[in-house]
Amino acid sequence: MAGAAVTGRDGAPEPAVLLQRGEAVELAHALIDRVARARGIRALFIKGPSLALHGLRPPRVSADVDVLVDPLRFDELFDALVSLGWSERPSTFASRAFTTHSRTLVADGWPCDIDAHHRFPGFLADPAVVFEALWRRRTTMRLAGVRCEVPDRAGSILILALHSLRSSTAVPRHRGELDHLIGAVGPALSETERADLAELALETGSVATLDSVLPALGVDARATPEELAAPEALEWRRRVAAGAPITHHWLSAVMDAPWRGRPRLLLHALWPSAHDLRLDHPDIAPGSLALLRARWQRLGRGLDALPAVLRARRRA
Repeated sequence: MAGAAVTGRDGAPEPAVLLQRGEAVELAHALIDRVARARGIRALFIKGPSLALHGLRPPRVSADVDVLVDPLRFDELFDALVSLGWSERPSTFASRAFTTHSRTLVADGWPCDIDAHHRFPGFLADPAVVFEALWRRRTTMRLAGVRCEVPDRAGSILILALHSLRSSTAVPRHRGELDHLIGAVGPALSETERADLAELALETGSVATLDSVLPALGVDARATPEELAAPEALEWRRRVAAGAPITHHWLSAVMDAPWRGRPRLLLHALWPSAHDLRLDHPDIAPGSLALLRARWQRLGRGLDALPAVLRARRRA
């Protein structure tokens, strides 16, 4: 693994070579591609460098590698990466309950994570259908000397729009990326590109989730009343409007749970374990007093966000 001690010709240990993040991100793309190809597993690298390739955002060093895997063989690729020394990032009750579309891998010596997706939030069609649609129109880009499979421009536009919209009210950078997509990329789209986007949005089930974005891009794709009323589309609109994802997640989980399961969920929401709290907030100082202070601060943030979350549920 990167950063591990090695020995020279004389048998003496040589200094570990530390990867820079930009190097690590490219090498991790190449590693995943090689592992997937060796097993005949289809994998598409999404977001990150592919967005710059298509001119959807300026180049920058990503913090992780996002890969969308054929959902029928997701576990196989995940296990193969684990066999090479990667391990799943430690999780909390909340992350296990609310992050169901992907699993995150980390490894010593690698200053980047791998976010392995078996589906992408906002595409409401069956994950296998979505993957086939994106795979059918894929292109390639070279990373660390390896040609890696990435979505084409239309697929990347939909992925960026969904990713940015999903957290646009909570993350200013994502709001900026969405504004750039609508204000700079949209006006430059040709009629052929707009028709292509409409077709792909219909096939992947993202017309209802992007009902505020596609018209702004000049894309003529409209969701039916039935699509807009679907539970998945309703939950999506609630999350986007809430602007406080974790508070929204907890409220939805508690309200949607059977009555007998609500007390347990409410306890986790209001008073998480010390393990979970420190995992989510590694900056908490040692000691029980610092932990107690962090609990009350977290509870205060949740209560502050609650009115907006409730309003979002009513509007949706």
